[in-house]
Amino acid sequence: MSNSPMHTTQPYDFGRAIFLPFKSGSGSTAFVLKSALFYALALSVLFALFGRMLMGPMEDFVTVMIELETASEAEEIALVGKMFGSMGRVILPYLLIMLGGWAIWVMIESALHRRVLRDERPAGLFLWRFGADEWRTVLAQLILYMCYQGLYFVVYMVLLLGMVLAALMGAVSIVLGIIGGIIAFGLIVAGIGLMVWVLVRLAPTAALSVANGEFAIGEAWPVVKGRIWPTVGAYAFHYIISSIVFYIIMAIVGVAFVGSIMGEFSGLSDSATGDEIWQLFKTVFSEPSTLVGLTIAGFILLFVAAIWMQLIAGISTHVTDLYLRDLEAAGVEVFD
Repeated sequence: MSNSPMHTTQPYDFGRAIFLPFKSGSGSTAFVLKSALFYALALSVLFALFGRMLMGPMEDFVTVMIELETASEAEEIALVGKMFGSMGRVILPYLLIMLGGWAIWVMIESALHRRVLRDERPAGLFLWRFGADEWRTVLAQLILYMCYQGLYFVVYMVLLLGMVLAALMGAVSIVLGIIGGIIAFGLIVAGIGLMVWVLVRLAPTAALSVANGEFAIGEAWPVVKGRIWPTVGAYAFHYIISSIVFYIIMAIVGVAFVGSIMGEFSGLSDSATGDEIWQLFKTVFSEPSTLVGLTIAGFILLFVAAIWMQLIAGISTHVTDLYLRDLEAAGVEVFD
């Protein structure tokens, strides 16, 4: 895609932007719920398969932490080495779970983009696959993440420089200190604004890559042009309002789960040692009823998180859909 429309023509529907997965045509609600169910089930399986590999190193880590409380100075060196060894053993199962979860999410996001932008609605129980589109989405997400980390570092450095500037100016006089503080605040706001602006401009990369059938990071830059503020508003809605809803649900589920096992710890005395608490903790969390409760709680949170993630992904799908419609209206060839 080498051309872009001279101006936007399709109206920006804010309601569609924030709820696109539920407004993606016939069967959209079923698609969202099936995708959330797939995500929660698959992640639960990953945790079941590789979670046990985490338990041993974590138990060793906690045991070392308890032993450090009473260890001599000479023993501390050996225990610290043992602690880092247990942390190293956590890396492999953690990576397996993280990469597996990423692959599952990429399949869901790519299916959403295809559903809206290519009008693909596969029939059957299993609606997802891992192919060329998914690899394009992986690359787009990786680049976006690297940009985020780089820009975050820049903002952090600006923050440090601003604080140093304010401190140096404040050492000269109070007035200069106030001016320095204002300048530092302005630099920080500008840095955050730059980070948001760049990330929002690059956000449609995955959606446009799926629509084009080829990786399209360069072509993605003009997608949000003319619609950046409503797009920022849509992201802000989900990252503020929707996240509050998610954390409320998480708190309710967490309180329900903790309340179900609190009775197991009622017999602990105020003088209980760290080792006694840890032994009781292991006993409680090895009981079938606790494991079932933990699995149910985790499944609910994963299910809700998957819906939230689809809503966020739908923002870039929506603005990409508008952009492609603008190209068609302007008589520009969508696929070169």
